[in-house]
Amino acid sequence: IKTDEYDTCSTVSLLQFILKYGGFHSNGFVRVERILFAFTINGTFVPGRHLLCKRFTSLLHITAMDCPTGDDLLRICLDLLKKLSIRLPLSDFRALDQCKLATVMKETFEEICNTFPNRLHGESCLFSLRTFCSWVRNLEHYNLDSNPLDCVLHEGLRLFCDPLREGNRRKQVQSILDTSFKKNYG
Repeated sequence: IKTDEYDTCSTVSLLQFILKYGGFHSNGFVRVERILFAFTINGTFVPGRHLLCKRFTSLLHITAMDCPTGDDLLRICLDLLKKLSIRLPLSDFRALDQCKLATVMKETFEEICNTFPNRLHGESCLFSLRTFCSWVRNLEHYNLDSNPLDCVLHEGLRLFCDPLREGNRRKQVQSILDTSFKKNYG
């Protein structure tokens, strides 16, 4: 949230007032009770984001969590794949080695993220843990009976190529996906 020259912002000021005084003024004082505020804040490395003022953050209980490591991504992917295979009892998807598929998806995701750092050259995409989890979760919308790897590749292309505006960047993503899956699945 961008602040003005006095380091204030109307949204932050309202939240600060509610947290500090338990309400706000609007033709009298309006009390706000039994409400839990939970905020998520991305790092300041993302263009267009601004630091929150210290007057606001001094009122909060802050817990910080680092980005997941490669092992964390692997565990997340494996859990999501297991849940997906339970829902698809008769498909060819269950025949796949889920540990191998999770490893390939994790390595592919990491390579794409390394190739396209956050907001590179004004692109409006930011590949995150949400994108990675969506890659697995969205597979339940596919018919995984015929060729599940084609479905995994197609969903990867959809998630990673659609946000990119330039054609050569889309080709780079397609090349990364194709190379990674051909290397591991022939």
